[in-house]
Amino acid sequence: MKTVTIQSAFRYDYPLPQIKKAIAHLNAHLSAGRARIIPLGEKNMLRRIAKIFEASYQSTLAGIIRDVEPVFAAVPARRERRLHIGFLSYQRNMGALALPRAINFTAAFYSLGIPPEFIGTGQALAQCTEKERVCVARYYVNIKNNIVEAGRYLNKENVKKLAQRNRNWQRVIEDIAQIEKIFGIALGPKTLSDKKHYRLSKRLLSLRHDPKKTASLITSSGKLRRSLG
Repeated sequence: MKTVTIQSAFRYDYPLPQIKKAIAHLNAHLSAGRARIIPLGEKNMLRRIAKIFEASYQSTLAGIIRDVEPVFAAVPARRERRLHIGFLSYQRNMGALALPRAINFTAAFYSLGIPPEFIGTGQALAQCTEKERVCVARYYVNIKNNIVEAGRYLNKENVKKLAQRNRNWQRVIEDIAQIEKIFGIALGPKTLSDKKHYRLSKRLLSLRHDPKKTASLITSSGKLRRSLG
């Protein structure tokens, strides 16, 4: 079974011919190929790797999330939402720590110039053996491409400023350094649009306790990314 979810940002923020071409490609090629059978040994290895990433992500996030809470609250609502109640309701938690909705969470970190892809990732990769990293790349085929794409919106200066007040951000600095070392890449803005996003994220950090200005900056940076969260 193969499924595809079309994100609203792709549906509404990209040229219609490009969307139609992509849908046609999916219709033509999605059914091709065979399911990959994962050998038992690699299944067990992937389970071990997942636990490494889980522990690294959760322990890092727990130490920094309070600094981002003002930004979570300022993420503007972009659509009406039917409230989920009863069996359809859900609460995002990490242990005893309550988390915002996924869109608010991602939008806040991206708008600050700290894509959540980097939280715990470098530390986890560094803990993996070379054989385990090869296994990750085999089954997460686009890991390097996704890291490079997210890295365009990284603001290292903001991370360093946050680390001056909260030493837990040093772990994110370590994540970034390890990712650059392991993949042999330099993370940061590449295009003029990326550099504009960098400037917006810098302003947002200094204004994050002003809800109105923060909401405006989140919207502006989201337009550059063509995605809120």
